[in-house]
Amino acid sequence: MSLVNECGCVPVLGALLATAAGIAASFLQDLDQPADHRRQVGAFPVQHTDMTSRTLHRRLAGEGTSVRKLQEEVRESLADELLESGLTLTQVGEALGYGEVSNFIRAYRRWKGLTPHQSRKRMQGSA
Repeated sequence: MSLVNECGCVPVLGALLATAAGIAASFLQDLDQPADHRRQVGAFPVQHTDMTSRTLHRRLAGEGTSVRKLQEEVRESLADELLESGLTLTQVGEALGYGEVSNFIRAYRRWKGLTPHQSRKRMQGSA
């Protein structure tokens, strides 16, 4: 079971799936699969073992998206849920696939316009 599932973030993934279609939707569904039932493409899970990574990238491009865009969308959607769960920034960064916490902090600032620490303080203040 992944850290994402342990933190109860699966409803966030469900919301993403509700808006996705085609290959992108089945690509996102793989996040709920155990790690031993999928392979990795660019540090992002892929269940389509019958499809080369080039074919996957081409089909996603045909749907107006990419592995990178899907990865960023998932990471952004899960970030707040993981922060609210009380995990450290290092744990949140690792759960989202960042090798360094500084990379997670920069990405979060790009998505939200404030740092994870500032966001967590706001979450605690509104609770």
